[in-house]
Amino acid sequence: MKKEILQKISDTAHGINVANGFNEAESTKRSIALIVSELAEMLEADRKGRWSKNIIEDLAKRDSNLIYGMTIRQAHQFIAAHEDSLAWFKECVKDTVEDELADVVIRIASYLAAIGYTMELDINSEDTIGYAAPNILSQDVPENIFDLMEGVVRCANMSPIELEKMAHYAFLYAEMLDIDLEWHVWAKLEYNKTRSHLHGKKY
Repeated sequence: MKKEILQKISDTAHGINVANGFNEAESTKRSIALIVSELAEMLEADRKGRWSKNIIEDLAKRDSNLIYGMTIRQAHQFIAAHEDSLAWFKECVKDTVEDELADVVIRIASYLAAIGYTMELDINSEDTIGYAAPNILSQDVPENIFDLMEGVVRCANMSPIELEKMAHYAFLYAEMLDIDLEWHVWAKLEYNKTRSHLHGKKY
C-alpha cells in the first residue's frame, strides 16, 4: 500500500470521525482497544460465515437480482454508483469479514491522523513488516486475527510507525485473501458519513 493512499484514508477517516464526535487523541489505550474490538467483530463475522464476497456471489447467481452475472469487481462498481448505494452496502457488505477488516484500517488510520502522524512507509507484498506475514496463508482466520490483535496491542507502547505497519499488514492479509480492501475502506467511509453521533454509542 502506497503511503499517499493510506494518508488520504487517514485524513478522510479522521475528518469523518471528528464530525461524528470522536476524540481519538484523548486516550491511546482506548483507541487501541477500539481497534481490537473491530478485530473481535471480524472474528464473529467469520464464525457466522458472513463474507461479503460470498453474499455477492450468491446474489449474482439469481437472474432476478440486479447484480446477476456480475463479478465481485463489477458488483463493487455497481454498488458504489447506484442511487441507493447505502441499501446495497447494508445488504452485501455491512458486518462482514471484509467490512470489519476495513474498520480496523479506518480505526488505525484515523487515530494516527488524530495524533498528527504522517504516513512514512510504502509497503507491498514483497516487503517484510516485522510480523508474521509469511505465516498468513498457513493460518486460519482466527489465527491471523490473533496476530493482528497481538501486533496492535503491542503498539500501545511503541512508535506510531509500528501502528502504521499494522495497517499495511491488514492490506497484505486482504491481498492474500483476494479482498479489495481499499474498496471496502472507502465504501465504509461513505457509510460512516451517514451515521449518528459516536455511532449511537458511549464512545
